[in-house]
Amino acid sequence: FAAQSFLVAHFGGTASASHSNFSYTLYGLSVGGKGWGQVFADHPELFRGNLSDAQSARLIFDLAWTNIVTSPLLIVKALAGNLLRFLRDPLLGMAGLQILWWLGAFAVALHWRELAYRIVGFLSLGILLSSPVIIQDAGPRIFAATWGVTALQVALGLHLLLSRLWRAVDPSSSSSAGSEQLRFHPFELAVPVLLLAAIFLPL
Repeated sequence: FAAQSFLVAHFGGTASASHSNFSYTLYGLSVGGKGWGQVFADHPELFRGNLSDAQSARLIFDLAWTNIVTSPLLIVKALAGNLLRFLRDPLLGMAGLQILWWLGAFAVALHWRELAYRIVGFLSLGILLSSPVIIQDAGPRIFAATWGVTALQVALGLHLLLSRLWRAVDPSSSSSAGSEQLRFHPFELAVPVLLLAAIFLPL
């Protein structure tokens, strides 16, 4: 929101029109997750007059905030339901790789002090926190811009799995000084291959 406000001001746009579409989403969430189109059914009077999109959006935002203040449990239930929906299918239909996504999350927690893991962890956290708000209306396509991060987390999960398998095959490798860092061994050739494949799968 801050970046949007800065860009609109910098390029001389109309700040009042910012995030107009989000007002419809917020209203849908405020009435229990009924979708962005619910405001058309509940308040058709907003769309019969000569109101501009920006004026309609301001009124819809007002209605949404009123709903949130008067019935906060409705939006809480909607957000919780959407979050569970995302967690049940974080790879958006690619069920066979879900275990690797969860293993990737475990790997991030396990290696949190390493910068590469921490970056992926924070990016994934941003996706996770955004999902309850956006997944209900936009569905899987809204995550196209962040798919690379999801693929990276899957790759970290695969790396963790292959590392454990490698240590089981070659126990002496676990005693090496750099065993806690990302290291190359033949099994890990699958990691970049999976990453490249996963990035292009949605296409």
